[in-house]
Amino acid sequence: FLLRLKLSALDFASRVDYQPDTDRPGLVARLTVTGRRSAPESDRRLLAAAPARRTIRTPFADLDLPAPLRVAWRDAVDSEGAGLRWVERLGERSGVATLVATAERLQQRDPAYLAELHHWTAPERVAEGEGVPPSAFGVTATAGHAAEFELRDFAGGHETDRARHVGPVEPHPVVAVLETAGDRARDWLVGGQALMRLLLHAAADGYAASYLNQPLELPGLRQQLRDEIRLVGWPQLVLRLGRPAGVLPPQAPRRPVAEVLVPAG
Repeated sequence: FLLRLKLSALDFASRVDYQPDTDRPGLVARLTVTGRRSAPESDRRLLAAAPARRTIRTPFADLDLPAPLRVAWRDAVDSEGAGLRWVERLGERSGVATLVATAERLQQRDPAYLAELHHWTAPERVAEGEGVPPSAFGVTATAGHAAEFELRDFAGGHETDRARHVGPVEPHPVVAVLETAGDRARDWLVGGQALMRLLLHAAADGYAASYLNQPLELPGLRQQLRDEIRLVGWPQLVLRLGRPAGVLPPQAPRRPVAEVLVPAG
């Protein structure tokens, strides 16, 4: 999506073809420049917001999301072929919150999960320019687990890091589920582009997101979440959205572009 956006800002139109070559299953998508056009101002605005886009695991201001933004963000997701379902009704919020809490507790007792978590939060991994540093862990496990929708504990139960925010988390977060019509590779690609469009719209409007994806990582709970809010499609992400409160932590490290893109030829 960011490549499409950058091309648009350079006045190029483009098209994405999903799984374009049955003989090359590893080729999940092909982006083709199709001609010239004047970039919509909306695309320039989203591209300008890209550097500010980040995951925020510290508290948000306890403010409701204005209705015009809810409509605009939902329309943005719709335009990419996905859907955005706001979790608003009291019963639905309680049900989804219970599933998030159940999944968080199951994962925090799973040795394989904790090993993977440690792999991506280890100091040596962060020193290599990737992973999640302690400054991005967000609130402590105590504060995160006391929230209405429990936040993931990136420290795996350890409360020793002084960089973590002690909370509390906002009592009534804005929560939404991003869904796709199906649950195959094409749907995941559609969902990813819809997610980026949503996150950039949020960043441009002064908001940010974090994720409550724990139940989506456990197949049985994922189906329960789908049933809980009566989704027609498939839940791909559960988002907590809001306006960041206080000083933002440093951005997590990213590898240089040259290390993750292979030149053609």
